[in-house]
Amino acid sequence: MALSEVLETRHWKSLGLLLMGWGLILRLSSIFKFLYLSLFI
Repeated sequence: MALSEVLETRHWKSLGLLLMGWGLILRLSSIFKFLYLSLFI
């Protein structure tokens, strides 16, 4: 395996983790927003 291939796969792995984390944060924030609205309505 060439070094560039290793770097590329590592880049895609970190990108995937970043997207997963971002999706999780968005989901959590939407859940909290829903709870917040349901508490105050």
